[in-house]
Amino acid sequence: MKDAKKFFGQLEVVFNESITEGMSTVLYSSSESSTTEEASSESSQSHESSSSSASSSSESSQSTETSHDKQIEEGSSETTTGGTATHHEEETKRHTEEEHEMKSMTLMEFSDVTMSSAYDNNRFPARNALNDDNTFFHTDQGVGQFWKGLFEGGVQTVTQVRIKNRGNCCGERLSGAKVFVGNNLCGKIPEIPSGRNGKWYTLECFSAMIGNSIKVVTTQNQYLHFSQIEVYGLKK
Repeated sequence: MKDAKKFFGQLEVVFNESITEGMSTVLYSSSESSTTEEASSESSQSHESSSSSASSSSESSQSTETSHDKQIEEGSSETTTGGTATHHEEETKRHTEEEHEMKSMTLMEFSDVTMSSAYDNNRFPARNALNDDNTFFHTDQGVGQFWKGLFEGGVQTVTQVRIKNRGNCCGERLSGAKVFVGNNLCGKIPEIPSGRNGKWYTLECFSAMIGNSIKVVTTQNQYLHFSQIEVYGLKK
């Protein structure tokens, strides 16, 4: 009987130890599971934080690029505007200088005019070249035929000569005529197509020229005639 009690007592001790070990195992397993879940959660949060940081970095980069592009565009716009303003200033300055130059030039007056020969019994006299109408002077035909005007007041400084061709006929006859200030060549009339009548031709002298007269001379075997002449320069 005593032996039986002793046997059951030992069996109870073994059973209690087994239960205790089982509970420890369960508790340890549960602890490990909890730790794993926490680690997984921390890893997930870390990943989300990393993604958020990468996204934020990308947005910051895009923002920086956008800001940089905007600055470039603004700089380009300012440069273009500045270039336009500079061009406008240069144009204004050039026009001002031209206006000043025109104002400083004087239309010369003539004390006397002559021509090398008189066509048709001087039906078209030399003074017709000074009239502001459609009349004209007319010489005989030949190389070296000329019209000459003496400046009022003597020697003058000439910069520009304008000649208006005959309006009703034969404008090509003036082609190649040379214009002299005193003995100095100011310029030459360009080649004129047949039928181009009544046009103005402007000659800018190579430099300011000094002389007491203006002379227009034929270089071809032609009649010389034109309806008007204007001489500009710095009158003393």
